[in-house]
Amino acid sequence: MINRQIKGNLIMSDDAVEPIEHRAHNSTTRRLPYILGIVALILLGIAPIVIIWFVQLLDAGINDAYAKEGTAEMLISYMQDHNSNWPKNWDDLQPYFHRTNARFCGWSYEYYQSRINIDFQVDPQKLIDLIHQSDSTTFNVIQGKSLISGQHSDGPNMQLRRYF
Repeated sequence: MINRQIKGNLIMSDDAVEPIEHRAHNSTTRRLPYILGIVALILLGIAPIVIIWFVQLLDAGINDAYAKEGTAEMLISYMQDHNSNWPKNWDDLQPYFHRTNARFCGWSYEYYQSRINIDFQVDPQKLIDLIHQSDSTTFNVIQGKSLISGQHSDGPNMQLRRYF
């Protein structure tokens, strides 16, 4: 049997003198690989979820870009048929959606409405006035709802600018 005594900050035994701080350090050092292993397992479990979420978010942004472009085309077609008047709501655009349904990734009209915002309170004359005041598009009447909502070429609002 080993005889141990504590004197100050030293543990005295028959065979060695070991500082208490050193003993605590050894205990922490031995646990570190286990702690790192647990952290690694947690990160490996979370990483696929984050990657899948990001890919879905990116895909939604790409689809929204196509849908925004199609929205501009629907609005322009509507205005061409209605003496440059702006539609009052989504119901006014529904016939135009069905004429060009192939452009919208096979989405239903209801789902399409859930992905795109249109400012239906717009006065087309005010947009024309804004166009005359600036060389760039200063209005944003068509927006995607995705966090990452890209656009093709000049974007849907520039399409409207060219129409006006």
